[in-house]
Amino acid sequence: MRTALALSLITGKPFRIENIRVRVKPVIALAPLVLAERGAIRDRRACAAVSNLPLGIARRELKVVDDKLGWPPSCLQAIALENFRGSGNVLTIAIESDALTEVFTGFGRRGVAAETVAAGAAGQALDYSK
Repeated sequence: MRTALALSLITGKPFRIENIRVRVKPVIALAPLVLAERGAIRDRRACAAVSNLPLGIARRELKVVDDKLGWPPSCLQAIALENFRGSGNVLTIAIESDALTEVFTGFGRRGVAAETVAAGAAGQALDYSK
């Protein structure tokens, strides 16, 4: 559900979860999930969101994403969330490929520069996309 929320924030596409029913059956042995190849990258997005903070913080995070990843402006989005009680900032980077979507997130912390937050998430995304 957390991934769906992050992707909704990045893509602007709403998601809705209703009437979830889950039936859990015991298994004899656990098996690993093996994703040997991610396939071709189909889409990529970076969204920097701020709540009760200047939008410039989000723009600074996206500048780091641009510097590290070199994505076109159409892949970068800065948004100011309104009507939230608390303040904070989050950078979410999503790389969608044929087999999966990988999401990298950096959460702002008091006393940590926006550039530092973004460098961590963008560095992970860069390593992944090589």
